Amino acid sequence: MFHKGAVWIIKAFIAAILSIALTSLVAVFYYYNGVHRPNPSGATDYTWEPKQFKIDNREGNVCLRFDEKGFNNTCYDADRPVDILVMGDSNIEAAHVAADESMVYYLNTLEPSQYTYSLGLDGQYIYPCVKNLENALKEYKPTTCVVINTNTVSLDMLKMQKVLDSTFEKKESYDSGMIYLLQKWTPSVKLIYKQVTEWITLEKTGGGARAIGDVVRRILKHAGRLSKNGGFDGESAWGQTDDSLPSRHRYGCAGQVDF
Repeated sequence: MFHKGAVWIIKAFIAAILSIALTSLVAVFYYYNGVHRPNPSGATDYTWEPKQFKIDNREGNVCLRFDEKGFNNTCYDADRPVDILVMGDSNIEAAHVAADESMVYYLNTLEPSQYTYSLGLDGQYIYPCVKNLENALKEYKPTTCVVINTNTVSLDMLKMQKVLDSTFEKKESYDSGMIYLLQKWTPSVKLIYKQVTEWITLEKTGGGARAIGDVVRRILKHAGRLSKNGGFDGESAWGQTDDSLPSRHRYGCAGQVDF
């Protein structure tokens, strides 16, 4: 009896390993963003591993390779001083568009005399950017300006106070250990984890499809107010916010710091 139980456990263990390996092999062609690690310079909370590939077929079809510092910069030039430093979240990282379609690529192409470098990273919205701004200036020393992307003009004063007090939470990253190895070599596990956490988030915000439907209706209502006079105008689109909408669904703007 014990022998049969031990054999069953061994078979189950082998089956689990093989299933993870096979699903990871399939997942790597669907969604693989590798691992991120702490940024020692403090210019951002984290960086991707240098020269790491990222594949994402969830929103379009993208295959890109990060530069030597772990950021998405197609026009990377290690020997050239930075003129314009761009900070922000996934909108600046541009991991869901082709390499020659990002904002930073266009800036470097249309204004070649000014070298623009991107520190865009998923999750690095306005508060982490402000928190890390001083370190980013020390590390890259931009000669012209810094551009910080934000998706809201309505700031949370409590979060801003944490930024000023240097107590704002930092995104966790791993450059060694079991979690690092799991993320690097078993992309299916990471994909399942992200899916489960998104489901949990939806449940907390009101329960799956119903919550999404409510958000869509609010967005359409908001768009209807802005266009009631026959179209969008700059003042109403950029000078107002709808506090009933979650911050991620409000329109964006950019702030610039000149030197």
